[in-house]
Amino acid sequence: MWMAVPRCAAERTVCARRTPGAGIGPPRWASSRDAGDPGPIGAGEVQVWLIDLDAVTDVALGQDLAILGPQERGRAAAFATPTLRARHVAAHGALRRILSVHLGVPAATLAFCTSAWGRPFLSDTSRPFDFSLSHSGRLAVLAVSAGVRVGVDLERLCPDPPYEIAAAAFSAAERTLLARLAQDERAAAFYALWTRKEALAKGIGCGLDMDLTGLDVSPGLRLSGRPAPGRPRPRWSGGSSGEGSWRFHAMPDIPGFAAALALGGRARHVICRLYDRSLIAA
Repeated sequence: MWMAVPRCAAERTVCARRTPGAGIGPPRWASSRDAGDPGPIGAGEVQVWLIDLDAVTDVALGQDLAILGPQERGRAAAFATPTLRARHVAAHGALRRILSVHLGVPAATLAFCTSAWGRPFLSDTSRPFDFSLSHSGRLAVLAVSAGVRVGVDLERLCPDPPYEIAAAAFSAAERTLLARLAQDERAAAFYALWTRKEALAKGIGCGLDMDLTGLDVSPGLRLSGRPAPGRPRPRWSGGSSGEGSWRFHAMPDIPGFAAALALGGRARHVICRLYDRSLIAA
């Protein structure tokens, strides 16, 4: 599901090169050939990485496990199946490797802490780096930024969406939107709304403890290629001190998944790229 976001001169998205004559289409994930080798992140820049968790070899998984901290290893060990354990290790190994490039330190030395609501942060607060990681099935999406709060969510699409969530988590405007849509559009809109809500809640840092029914993330939602109405900013009932700073940024399509990126401020530069583990040393 696409999120329509107006662009300004100070903000642009870097995507994969398009075929000459193909015209202007939706953004795509940039390969290492298109985006170049990953380097230190600049002020006001946001990088969004798409990670294939099942593409990691057993040898690479062993290397990733070696750079994880005790808590990350403990969480991995708690998963019920080898596949789930491997995906957890691959996701957090990628997180550490990417952060190590930007911070200029070995991946194994990175330390993390959590807020009262469980939002992870880098323990070293001397530099304004933020990150958000989400994984579903075989894929993960990681947003990393310098000077901009970020939240990201990824959900694998199911043919039977859990619409019962809407009663407890969707605003009146969002429920009305779903009710008037045809079945195929309703499923896409449900996942678009839900990933936006999760991305925003993760970015703010309060998780799903916030009153989600008082939050309307439908402005700017694009349905079936139709022009996107409204502004791509959430609306809080009763007002909120953070209402003016958070907005949604368009992400490239991920077939079979819905994803959303929330930014707590204006990003100077947004890069969406595919994760290539071979380019990032630990």
